[in-house]
Amino acid sequence: SSHFSLHRIREVRENVAMVGNSTALGFTAATSTSKGVRDGSRSNTKSVTSNIQWPEFKVSQPDPVLGEIFSGKGSLSPEQTLVEFISTSAAFHGVKKQPLRTLEWDLLKVFPFNVMPANAAAWYMAKRKFYMNQSFDQQLLPFLLKKYPEKFKVMGTQVIFLEVFNQEVAKNKLKYLVQYGLNAYFSHKSDEYGVYFFDPFYYENTEPFHESLRQCSSRPNMANKSKLVTSYFNAAGLKDQFKFQQHSAYLVSICKQPGVKIVTNTTGVIISMVNNQYGFIKFGSGDTALFCCKSLFK
Repeated sequence: SSHFSLHRIREVRENVAMVGNSTALGFTAATSTSKGVRDGSRSNTKSVTSNIQWPEFKVSQPDPVLGEIFSGKGSLSPEQTLVEFISTSAAFHGVKKQPLRTLEWDLLKVFPFNVMPANAAAWYMAKRKFYMNQSFDQQLLPFLLKKYPEKFKVMGTQVIFLEVFNQEVAKNKLKYLVQYGLNAYFSHKSDEYGVYFFDPFYYENTEPFHESLRQCSSRPNMANKSKLVTSYFNAAGLKDQFKFQQHSAYLVSICKQPGVKIVTNTTGVIISMVNNQYGFIKFGSGDTALFCCKSLFK
């Protein structure tokens, strides 16, 4: 199963606490103020006129039974998000054909209208290491592109982009994918951990998360980027989806489950394990909580 497969958190008693810290998975991509290969290779061919209106991203209300589904059925998986990003970015920048090796470098760069969605970025960087020892044509990127012959034609070490978008449509779609990808990433983390503890400094200083946060902020040009995470989770719609708490300058938590009691700076003893990922921890006060092994200090 992929890194982004959803884990259903087991039901626990009303006063549940999840404590710890985690090292968020992601990557530090090369940032660039120039537009690199893509901007310089804009084609002079006319783009197909399209009346498609890509929708504004909105946080939907969760199903009362199924909960929120941001990875899997009824929604874009991280793989699908990545494929849509690659195809749409190429169309926006007028790229018709590109070497596979330079394509990956362009994907990892951050420049205008080329920001890999956060859920796709985390998925890609987690998966690609398992393909590194394969021959070049079996590396993750060419392997992935070959799965979508309606969008890409891989010929040797070159890829030909088959989709054509009106530039304004492509621009709106890229904006949507950035907003969707960031929401999907944090929604998955909340589903996986129950309560997701993290250092906001990591996301505010690591691409593509930093640029995604900036684009999703109501004040994208704020001088103090250390406020980006707080600003994002305090935005309309997100406040209803996530319970966001700032515990210290370098520790915050998000949770989607209602009525969860969050405890920090408290010593607990592990009393049992449900499986290799989840177990129960007991505190001196007598409270017992379900915890995720990934969120413990190592």
